[in-house]
Amino acid sequence: MGPTEEIEQPPLLDADARRKKWEGRLGTKRLVRSDFIIEDKDGVRSSMKGIAYLQRANLQVQTVVRDKLAARVAGFPNLVFVHVTMPETTVLWPRDEFSSETMTLIIRMRGNLEIESDGGILSWDPGISLVRPGTTPIRFTTSGPRTEVLYVSMDAARFADLVPDMDERPPGRRVTPGTLTPLLAFIANTCTIVDPRPEIAEALEPVALEVVRSLLVSAFGRRTPVEPLFSRVHRYILDHFHEAELRIEHVARHLNVAVRTIQVELQNGGTTFVKLLQHARTVAALELLRSEPSVTRADLARRCGFGSLSSLQRALRSVSVTDASG
Repeated sequence: MGPTEEIEQPPLLDADARRKKWEGRLGTKRLVRSDFIIEDKDGVRSSMKGIAYLQRANLQVQTVVRDKLAARVAGFPNLVFVHVTMPETTVLWPRDEFSSETMTLIIRMRGNLEIESDGGILSWDPGISLVRPGTTPIRFTTSGPRTEVLYVSMDAARFADLVPDMDERPPGRRVTPGTLTPLLAFIANTCTIVDPRPEIAEALEPVALEVVRSLLVSAFGRRTPVEPLFSRVHRYILDHFHEAELRIEHVARHLNVAVRTIQVELQNGGTTFVKLLQHARTVAALELLRSEPSVTRADLARRCGFGSLSSLQRALRSVSVTDASG
């Protein structure tokens, strides 16, 4: 076992810069993959992929015993998997306002891992911890020759219903990484994908989101009542109809289901996504006309999500024709 190396860190970036770096890395893809190996302090400086990841993740590798730290990263737009093996290492996560939007599930597969923070962490022995959204700095320390850890960083709002309050602890629950083997295997395997083509990413993303939901339910024993899919789709449309670029694909990604599943559900309900969206926009336009008679047609179209004046006029004419025929 070699001596401890003091690591010269790449410069920290502010939250906006890190967000832009991640968006630029993702681009138009739904999944990006990267691997990097750091062998010592010189390895940190020379590993361009390692530097890029540490900057995007806002992490500082402070010390490492001279040995190999290896990481595999798989990133979806609102979900990141990391599978890392490391020697004796100290990592600081300073956290900033960007961290207030995410929470991180940490599963120690083998070895020894200590997590130090003044608050915001739920831990279940052995080896499962959840870092809640916040800005409190966190320090990770591993000991022993090799420690293997899975990290799942996720959009906090999407999974908030599955996470207990800080003072809640499920009585009598004992969850270990071994009981979660199929779910953890999916995460580890996703981190080894060689060619994340768009069609592969599109198929994997809803599965990945469901795997994370299952992990949280297994760890915390919480499951909220299931609202019918038709109602969830309709509610999403009512909340977002004003977005001119709203598409069924956006709803499918938000609800973690396939586009075809939504299409079949709406068809069984006697309608389509386009009809529901058009109805929501038309009703909103009529309400605005009643409450603000002086509103211009251009402003009305913009505020109600119509892509053009002609689309707005067609929607209003269809209402007039319906009223006249009734």
